[in-house]
Amino acid sequence: MAGGHSWHSIALAALLHDIGQFKQRVGGAEDRGRPHDQIGFEWLRGFYGEGIIATAALKHHGSAGTEPDTNFGLLFAEADDCASVSVATNTRSESDLDIEWHSRVQLANVFSRIRNPNRSGNNEKPPPSFTLIAPSDRWPQPSTTEGNNGKETYGQLWDAFLREFEALHRNGYHQNVEAVLHLLEKYTSFIPSISLRSFAGSDEKTYRDQVDVSLFDHLRITAAAAVCLAHYHSFHNQMAWDKEIASEPTEGDGGLTSTESPFLLIGGDLSGIQKFIYTISSKGALKALKGRSFFLEMLVEHTVDRLIEEIGLARPNVIFTGGGRFYLLGPNISATGNSPSTEQRITNVRDEINDYLFEAFGGALQLSVKSVPFGKEDFKNSSAIWTKLSGKLAETKYRKWETRIDKLFGVPQMPHSTCLTANCAVCGREDLQLVELTEEEAETKVCSQCQEQYSLGYLIQSSFRRGDHPVIYMWTEKPETGRSIRIGNRYYQLQAGRLGKDKDWAASAVFHLNDWNVGNFTHPRSRPLIVGVYLPEDEASRELEGMANRGFGMARLAALKMDVDNLGRIFSYAVPEGERSFSQMASISRQLNVFFKYHINNLMLMESGYTQSRSEFPITGERKLSIIYAGGDDLFLIGHWLDATRAAFDIKTAFARYTANPYMTLSAGLALGYSHDPVYRLAEEAGKMEKQAKEKTRNAISLFDGRVFGWPETDQILSLVKQVMGLCELGEGSLELPPKSLTKSVLYRVYSLTKLHSSTSKWFIPKLAYTFGRSSPKDEPFAQIWGQLKNLVFSYKFNWGAFEEALLWVLMMMRKGD
Repeated sequence: MAGGHSWHSIALAALLHDIGQFKQRVGGAEDRGRPHDQIGFEWLRGFYGEGIIATAALKHHGSAGTEPDTNFGLLFAEADDCASVSVATNTRSESDLDIEWHSRVQLANVFSRIRNPNRSGNNEKPPPSFTLIAPSDRWPQPSTTEGNNGKETYGQLWDAFLREFEALHRNGYHQNVEAVLHLLEKYTSFIPSISLRSFAGSDEKTYRDQVDVSLFDHLRITAAAAVCLAHYHSFHNQMAWDKEIASEPTEGDGGLTSTESPFLLIGGDLSGIQKFIYTISSKGALKALKGRSFFLEMLVEHTVDRLIEEIGLARPNVIFTGGGRFYLLGPNISATGNSPSTEQRITNVRDEINDYLFEAFGGALQLSVKSVPFGKEDFKNSSAIWTKLSGKLAETKYRKWETRIDKLFGVPQMPHSTCLTANCAVCGREDLQLVELTEEEAETKVCSQCQEQYSLGYLIQSSFRRGDHPVIYMWTEKPETGRSIRIGNRYYQLQAGRLGKDKDWAASAVFHLNDWNVGNFTHPRSRPLIVGVYLPEDEASRELEGMANRGFGMARLAALKMDVDNLGRIFSYAVPEGERSFSQMASISRQLNVFFKYHINNLMLMESGYTQSRSEFPITGERKLSIIYAGGDDLFLIGHWLDATRAAFDIKTAFARYTANPYMTLSAGLALGYSHDPVYRLAEEAGKMEKQAKEKTRNAISLFDGRVFGWPETDQILSLVKQVMGLCELGEGSLELPPKSLTKSVLYRVYSLTKLHSSTSKWFIPKLAYTFGRSSPKDEPFAQIWGQLKNLVFSYKFNWGAFEEALLWVLMMMRKGD
């Protein structure tokens, strides 16, 4: 503890230090003419009293009459500086023609700083874009023109924030850092961190100086830095911390020097994820897939929690979690006496988790954790520390289980006695005792790990089916009732509804899945968990066979893999020099994660507000698919071939709107298969096709048979699909050709000739012309549609590949069954 205060209270104080900025912009009569630090102090004093939390708001700037007069005041001021360097660097240039405080300034879209990563000159800039202020649980609305964040808009946002904060306060949970952090993310993610407008010599330069770090990202980085500085100063100045006030905590006199590195960027990466998820049979495949993927989400959360506990951090210190990776900001503390260093604490947690993983999964999964020390100056340009950390993490993957080689290559062990004539029906392991998969499927024998993960997948499906936000209870001991899974020294229990109050309070923590209403956070350790977990409403469509058979057209599955192009170059190169502050890089990572973990669910559900982010697809309706994982910068889903295809197009369209940057692109691979195919084969094929799309062109999709199309080309495919569908009508579960239209054999003939023409060097145009001429329908409107299609096919520079793909889709939609 620092000065008798817990790390959580220090984090909460720093997290709310600039709340006065939010309230000030409402323009209430009681706040006119007063600085935001005074406004924040008085508001916080009403909820928290005159302790450290209200003091952080009053002392963090040192405006007239409020100069820091305690070490904590200096600490919050220094943490605020660490999080503010990007604003100071970009907006206070000597070349500015004018600077003014203007409460209506709109947040610049942080993605608009990213230049073309494919060009070595790095001078291709995206168009300016801005983000309207709104709660972040809604679809954001980037705009190419700056709007007006008026007092009325701020007033509506503040009133909504206040209602939820007061609900927390009434229940006594306003001290819950996780709940307050979630509430601030909801309401301050699109508010500028500073209402400063600079005017430069050109519109372009003026825009480049526009604030692009949100108030939320500023608050969370300030809180993370404050916890680290409190650790560092209380360690290095332990005797003087409560007795003397340092003149400047980072400039000598017992504080830091410019050469000191009080911070650690801590990174973690799970290896073996792909093989772990996909190496399963088709037996109960979807539940097993969901369970394994969700297990990995909880494993990362568990690991992060253990690091927070071991080091003494708070939730704002978690910079990013997603895709099997995490990053934390921690203090760089040396060992002393019986107190281990931060590095040793990190090693202890890493070894603890790896001991569990080796025991439970026989080396299939391994956790790498590394750290890089840095100082205050590195907050201005953090690209070097991120690059160094990435290199250290990558290096450890080449030495997997180096400390356990003797066990990996030891004397072969006999299978478990239950595996002498069989092995696990899901993963194939034979070193663990076999048990019944479920009571209903007693004949299916699986290992205990697969049974747990299958049960978790079942609970996910049953919980989300009820339309409510399920919760996960964390226990230090195995609960006496209900299903749970063990991760390390904790047990996790997913519930669709609330447990009884006595049992509820006994839990160590409660995770609220995809729930943005903190009024539901009624446990002292309630916290959010945002995950990509879309499932069809129809229960029969929640297994692979049901998805294939109940979709529109041919009963086939497709696996979709998709991720952001050039992500490494984006972070290390495409963000211009001088705009790579820690806050900016953290903001880019967070917003990518929000897209893939949260917005992806509503996009699949086609919720209100997301419709403009959908492509014009000729078939609509509930999607028969399931998101297996989504987070960080990528996703994997599996479902009926048509719904997976629709999803790929809609995700691409939504991502383009979300980033408003033509240089932020996605590539995808879409592999076709049967419901009884091994999942690993589908996943492997989708991965190969995604790689093919990236190697050939990027900003592309590889469809079904390995043909790669740039996303602009896919607009032509959709247009041609619509035209050919004009010759059809919607039947019961498939397309049908009316009696006065074509016959199916004609379409097959056209498809066959088109395929031959586009894939061989032979010329089939005359045969196509003959087929078009001889097969024309005699009745309208089909004759007109056929004639228009013929003119298009024989036009100059016709895209034969797009036409072949369009005909294939239509024919697949005309098929029934397998």
